[in-house]
Amino acid sequence: MRPGEAEDAVVLTAWLRGASLLFLHVPNEGKRSGRTGAFLRRTGLAKGAPDYLVFTPPPLADVRGVAIELKSLRGRATPEQRQWLADLESAGWAAQVCRGWRAAVEFLESLGFKGPAIRG
Repeated sequence: MRPGEAEDAVVLTAWLRGASLLFLHVPNEGKRSGRTGAFLRRTGLAKGAPDYLVFTPPPLADVRGVAIELKSLRGRATPEQRQWLADLESAGWAAQVCRGWRAAVEFLESLGFKGPAIRG
């Protein structure tokens, strides 16, 4: 995870927790040894999986869940990340690339979630 993304992830995680949502962060980023990487792929790690999966149903959208690919303000989604989001949308999820924690919170609020006020 790049430095800007790491700070955004911490703020977004605090917001999600403050909103009492059922969610998880997919830890796809990071350097691993070849052996560890191979083991993780055999046990289900998938290249391009979204950073955040929210399982709490959104109040204002008839979707199964929410997927967020969190990027820095200048970050770009990879083809694998875009494919994951498209596949999740086809499966009935709300899915979006969000540049920065503010964009992620705006996306979640547009779906009807209410979370804590964040300064910054």
